[in-house]
Amino acid sequence: MNTRLILSSLYLSVWLFSAFGASNRTETPQLSKRPKVQETISKAVRAGHTAKRDKLQETVQPYVDDLNSLTDGDRVALLKQMALYLAEADSEAEVMGGSGLLGHLKFSNEEKIQAALDLLAEQSPAMQEVVRDGILCMVDRPQGREPDFSPYLPVLRKQKEGSGLLIQYMYEVSPEKAKTFLQRNGITVKTPKQEMK
Repeated sequence: MNTRLILSSLYLSVWLFSAFGASNRTETPQLSKRPKVQETISKAVRAGHTAKRDKLQETVQPYVDDLNSLTDGDRVALLKQMALYLAEADSEAEVMGGSGLLGHLKFSNEEKIQAALDLLAEQSPAMQEVVRDGILCMVDRPQGREPDFSPYLPVLRKQKEGSGLLIQYMYEVSPEKAKTFLQRNGITVKTPKQEMK
């Protein structure tokens, strides 16, 4: 990676934070717990720990159904509650169990991206780790593959709220791939000095 690209990436990160991050952090209400949802997530995780491997899906499915019902089918709201559970997990067992439950809930990429757009403005370091390494990485790096930012294209083209923080995240994952992807798709990020196009 050349020096100019590194400096440009650093400048972009600072500018995006000042342009998007600061305002989002003051305008976005803090995510609140939904006690019944959190309780059901905890029960599902505990049940998953004690279930036999060949009975895991059968054991967890009733909890999956309950969670979808408790959130009235609002899958993005449910994913946010899962993120909150993972961010506040007290043990490795809770993290592993919660991550396993995410798999059983089978969130779509669109649901993951929308939840992430809402959560990227959360200030909690634990939540940031969940969003970046637990949700978005499943979108752009499934099964440990090389970064592929194409699922974000519809959001970036519509300039949805939070897209600036999403671009910042992309540059943190891979500055070279992020820059190439944005340029190839005609998405410009204009700074005051227009250093990045």
